[in-house]
Amino acid sequence: MMQFIFFDAADNRLFVRDDAETATWSVDQLSVTLMFPYVNGKEVERGMRVGFFDFDGVFQVFEVRKAKTYEPDHYQEITAEHIVISELTDVIYEGDDITDETAEDALEPMLTGTGWQIGNVTAVNTSSLNLSIGDVWNNTRSIEQNWNVLILPRVTVSTSGITGKYLDIVPNVGTWRGVRLSLEKNADNVGVTYDDTDVKTALYAYGKETDKVKLTIADAVWEATEDHPAKPDGQTYLEDPTAKALYGRNGQNRFGFYQNGDIDDADILLEKTWESLQTMNAPKITVDCTLADLHRLGYADQDIRLHDKVVVELRALNRTITLDVIKLDVDLLDPTKTRP
Repeated sequence: MMQFIFFDAADNRLFVRDDAETATWSVDQLSVTLMFPYVNGKEVERGMRVGFFDFDGVFQVFEVRKAKTYEPDHYQEITAEHIVISELTDVIYEGDDITDETAEDALEPMLTGTGWQIGNVTAVNTSSLNLSIGDVWNNTRSIEQNWNVLILPRVTVSTSGITGKYLDIVPNVGTWRGVRLSLEKNADNVGVTYDDTDVKTALYAYGKETDKVKLTIADAVWEATEDHPAKPDGQTYLEDPTAKALYGRNGQNRFGFYQNGDIDDADILLEKTWESLQTMNAPKITVDCTLADLHRLGYADQDIRLHDKVVVELRALNRTITLDVIKLDVDLLDPTKTRP
């Protein structure tokens, strides 16, 4: 049994229900799907908000986008997205050049007048970005990606309604909690996808354009170190020799390109090109499964969250690999049916 608190469009508390028949929280998509029996006086309508306390004690609130009533079975199927999306996509930000600022500094002016404010901040790295005109939510996601941070919504409530809306900014560093997924212990219906479609072993680099000529890395030079390979003078691309040997085509590079029109320094462009290459220099291995959420079943050391790092034992392939949790569908009512 789980309590769901409903609010009107003005954030005032309406009623509480604990009779959900199904409830799935797509953590990465910031959405929920719920099914309730139809109850007179507690009907769910489009535009209402529905919230619950997650397993960290953070209150999550979603705006009902669709509420479908089925007859003669008398139940309602609800689709809702987090209010951070529904509210911030309705606000347009005209865009601005952001230079050597923190994600907090970049985000704060966008939130003016939205009802949202900066919350807890633990990521203080700086970056630059040229934002175009767009809604505040999409610009928020651009900041999240460019600064390599997580911008997490957090809502506070009282007995009368919603009292505060915050965006916390934390480093995007996967947390290792010691969770191992295996068929013998906690995983079922395991599917493994090996995909090298987008692998690149070398990237050409292009920066700011001046007089119709784009900056390249031709003048940037690297000596080989433990952190990166050599890049000789005059070469306009950067290769990863290890990736080339493993995934190249008959010993030849698989080329792509990196482009950032805000960079006007060849050395910085080279660094950013290397960072980009690290995201595409190996095949993607994706594992999906049904998970017994052992933490909710009483095992304190078996907690699994979005963005965590987990070890996956693939007995059929005789491999054990460390992967990031990039998608998480939590069954709020049945801890044996969570899908990472």
